[in-house]
Amino acid sequence: MVLRIALVTGLALSLMAAIANGSLLRRIGASAGCSVVRSTGHVQLERCHAGWFKGVPNLAAHGCTLVSTTGKQAYWSCPVS
Repeated sequence: MVLRIALVTGLALSLMAAIANGSLLRRIGASAGCSVVRSTGHVQLERCHAGWFKGVPNLAAHGCTLVSTTGKQAYWSCPVS
């Protein structure tokens, strides 16, 4: 009985730590994010995907220009910093 309680408590704590860290949400696609697709000279193309809780990230505040959107993805042209 005590072993079951310890196992359930350990599982719950590790699940809470993974969610707080954000790694679990990224791994299952629940959080929005961006990745560099191509980098040429002074410009890089970034692909952003929507998460479960937020839409596609808006990179306009970083000086990026929206190139296209397809479903739950958006492609941005960003200056290399």
